[in-house]
Amino acid sequence: DYDDAIAWCAEQPSSDWKCAPRVKSSNAQQLLVGLVEAIQQVRALQRELGENAGVPIEPPKQTRLLDACMQVPGICMAAVPGAGGYDAIYCVALSDTASQKVEELWSQWTEMSVGPLLANQASSGVCVLDPAAYPEITSKL
Repeated sequence: DYDDAIAWCAEQPSSDWKCAPRVKSSNAQQLLVGLVEAIQQVRALQRELGENAGVPIEPPKQTRLLDACMQVPGICMAAVPGAGGYDAIYCVALSDTASQKVEELWSQWTEMSVGPLLANQASSGVCVLDPAAYPEITSKL
């Protein structure tokens, strides 16, 4: 169910996930829909907090960019990390194709400058590292 849900959602904009007939029978897709709804709620609360505090946590220019990112098929999250303020956004993509399409969106975005800092998940799992290999850190301990 998980693999099928990820594969299907990776090809659709997140706004279509809730309306799909398969959502009723797919627990994984219901969870993905819940994730999208939760991040949208977090964003709304960040905007409200910013307005009440007089601080641009998710400024309108970033809102428009994030909304455009959320329309890219396969993007399940797009938001402002931390305290916001124009300097960063993040997107979580369900596929390499979704990542490429959001990068294309950013490269063509003209309302504000977007400089991607791309990252991927590590698939190595938990591992033990030798602290001696990192003297710049251990020397401070």
